[in-house]
Amino acid sequence: MPDTNHQTVASREIARLIRQVIDHAGTDERSDLHAVRLESDGTYLHAVATDRLTLAVARELLDPQLNPDPKPFTALLTVRDAAYLAQIADGDERFDDGLAFTAPPDFYTRLLVSDGRPPILAAQVLLRKEGAEDYEDDACAKFVLAPDTIPYDWRALVRSCLAGEVDGSTGERTFAVNPHLLARWKGSGIRPLHLRITGRFNPVIVTGRDFLGVQMPVKPADGESFAARYAPWVEDLRGGQEVSAS
Repeated sequence: MPDTNHQTVASREIARLIRQVIDHAGTDERSDLHAVRLESDGTYLHAVATDRLTLAVARELLDPQLNPDPKPFTALLTVRDAAYLAQIADGDERFDDGLAFTAPPDFYTRLLVSDGRPPILAAQVLLRKEGAEDYEDDACAKFVLAPDTIPYDWRALVRSCLAGEVDGSTGERTFAVNPHLLARWKGSGIRPLHLRITGRFNPVIVTGRDFLGVQMPVKPADGESFAARYAPWVEDLRGGQEVSAS
């Protein structure tokens, strides 16, 4: 295949990147957002997914010894293809016996992106057998890239969320959120996750080590504010104080 770029990353990190963000991809197979974006800026390899309600970005620093001349690229994979790429990066089919398997440190995945029509991403899983000096091609898969008909700049999105941040000394620091969306962050595997409230009706910024996310808030109906729902508990909480003091 006529490749224009290739980058090599530890296989376990390829699998980690994809699995940290895949729960945030759109679920409608007809949607342009039903995809995981692999993106390199020449320094980091990023995985990005969003359905407009949440956005997740995970990254891995490229090893300069494995990537002496990395060039930027973007590859959009369907959710199904991204999940399969994570599976083969995590181990050869010979290990697919139903047991949990994590690729050892000497497994690497080389990504090759073509400029053909249609554009293709190829993934070669490389391993070095015990006592060997060279890596061998242990598995290979090719994926036709999904059409990126609605490109989005996730960096600009996060910057705009922070630009709209309210002054913490005067602004409302509560927010309403869909609890079903909170469950998506479990897949990041990040402990702990940090949440930054940028305003009552503004997005919430989520951060962790080499991980960044955004969750859109829910605008409550009239009478559904934090204060309105908290007020009926004030007397109850005071009663708890009296019981503990007696």
